[in-house]
Amino acid sequence: MQLKLNKALQCLTVCGVFNSSHALNCPFKDVNLFSNSSKNGYCNSFMAKLTLEVEENYDFELVGICSHAKDYRLSWEMNKALALDLEKDENYEINIKGDSQSYSFFSFIDEENHVEYYLINNRCSKGILIPEEKKSDYFLLIRGVLRGGQKEELLSNIGKIKNVLTTYEIEVDQLKSKSNLLF
Repeated sequence: MQLKLNKALQCLTVCGVFNSSHALNCPFKDVNLFSNSSKNGYCNSFMAKLTLEVEENYDFELVGICSHAKDYRLSWEMNKALALDLEKDENYEINIKGDSQSYSFFSFIDEENHVEYYLINNRCSKGILIPEEKKSDYFLLIRGVLRGGQKEELLSNIGKIKNVLTTYEIEVDQLKSKSNLLF
């Protein structure tokens, strides 16, 4: 049975087909995978079950920001302090435990340096995006490579904004609900 399964998977991989009409010309026809009595044209002895495993990529930096300022005000202040151009996008919609939640979302893509910046509110009327970080009001998610001391300079400059109480780096791998940040 294992030999039949291996040959069937080879047939699927090499030929891309697994049915009785293909059986006559299949390079793996020496193994009796196909039956002419099959009504649907597929193997009667078993059906190959293929599983696709997707590895999620958490290749980004995350900064927690504590601020009582409204999202648009914080975005404007960050644009001034960091020379960014964060713009309001459609709210970030996510289903958490079957409940649709909507979080304020700003973005800026620096094509010259190949870095993407996203300012995301951690709170909405229905809940918290990252429950492990209840003390954070906002997150600055950064995709791309920051050179040299850019990350430290970024954290320092955000901390100097008058409406920001504190800012700190978050280890993404330590978060249980990190999948909520995949968009």
